[in-house]
Amino acid sequence: MATLRHTRYQIAIIEHDQLLMIRFADATSNFWLLPGGGREPEESEIACIEREAWEELGVLVAVEGLIRHQQDQPDATYQAFKTYRCRIIEGRPKPGFETPNQHDPSAGIAEVGWVNLADPETWPSLIVNDLYTFNVLQQLRQALNYA
Repeated sequence: MATLRHTRYQIAIIEHDQLLMIRFADATSNFWLLPGGGREPEESEIACIEREAWEELGVLVAVEGLIRHQQDQPDATYQAFKTYRCRIIEGRPKPGFETPNQHDPSAGIAEVGWVNLADPETWPSLIVNDLYTFNVLQQLRQALNYA
């Protein structure tokens, strides 16, 4: 069972209506999500976002502000989600580092990709058929006035 962490800090990099996401894959699952994770002890929220962007995407970001603070849909690991809008200031996004899984060494970030926030009909079926990710994107669209 996953260790309970209170808040997941998520990164929303948006360029020309395109949102950057990561695809995670392991032996039993394959899904898209926003990059991000939990804070380390003594780490600020901004430092967490910057570290996660570097670890998961290989980019340096400028954090532009909080888009959404969600506390009504806890999952197995997190009780709340904070999504920050960021801008890439250095580097090109690529699959980055994921904490090694001793039970499945192949688990990790398989790819990075862009999805069009303005046009959900163009989203890959892996997103459309994943109720969790689909809802997260719809809520993000609403918070950013796309819907």
